[in-house]
Amino acid sequence: MARNENTNSSLRWIDLQKPSEAELNALGEEFHFHPLDIADCKKPGQRQKVERYHDYAFLVLLFPVYNRQTRAIESGEVDFFVGPDFLITVHEGTLAPVRHLFQEFASDQAIRQQSVTSAALLHNIIDRLLVALYPMLDHVSLDIHTAEQQVFAGNEKRMLREITLLRRNITDFRRIVQTHKNTLKRLVEILKLNGLHGARETIPSFEDSIDRSKEVWDLLESYRESIDTLYETNESLMSYKLNDIMRTFTTMSVIIFFMTLVATLFAVRARGTPFLNNNFAFWILLAIVTLAGGAARQFFKKRQLLE
Repeated sequence: MARNENTNSSLRWIDLQKPSEAELNALGEEFHFHPLDIADCKKPGQRQKVERYHDYAFLVLLFPVYNRQTRAIESGEVDFFVGPDFLITVHEGTLAPVRHLFQEFASDQAIRQQSVTSAALLHNIIDRLLVALYPMLDHVSLDIHTAEQQVFAGNEKRMLREITLLRRNITDFRRIVQTHKNTLKRLVEILKLNGLHGARETIPSFEDSIDRSKEVWDLLESYRESIDTLYETNESLMSYKLNDIMRTFTTMSVIIFFMTLVATLFAVRARGTPFLNNNFAFWILLAIVTLAGGAARQFFKKRQLLE
């Protein structure tokens, strides 16, 4: 996709969504960016970083994106080049807040006429990305609550996959946002040192974003503890049910063993075998076997081995 650009009297915002390698190379030549930064934009990154140069700062941030088809949390990357009078964003288009803010900047004449600094615009983008995490966190919380209700409603086996999926998504969520706070702190230090126009005025705003990222992390920690506890509870309930079934089958097997033993003894055609020539031998044997089974059942019930 060709790059898009918004400008006002004080700032250029260049947005590259799904850029080709040629477009990234041209961008690097135009602004004289470090080749390693351009290389980072060409491949998906696995870590967040911020680099300081004499005339710009390079920032890589990862944010969680929910894939509705796979029901998995994936990472969406956005790369920032922050200069005195420009801001460049490079991303794959999966982060809706970046797209929406760029559209607002392009369509709202009043916004474009305002004197916006690159640091202020950078904070606005990052803050919107952080705020967009809260609906995802609310959805995770609702899923945990629903799973808890289903577990205690007797649907342990059916909910095992759902709970495992929730655990995976919370783990991936935590992995993606884990270093947000430290990265933003490092960014504030770099903005101070670089002396970008308007950077100092935005420091309190970035500190609010740091607090917001900490709040997100605290919520995820709470959700992780909740889902781990729910997983253990579900496992315990399933184990209890399985043990109960195994105990019932074992008891039945022993009862059947006693009944079979009695029937086998009477089946031996040895001299002196009772009821051998009796016309009612079958019915007498059936009654004895039934009594033997009932006696065994009472024995296990008295020992509390059978409910």
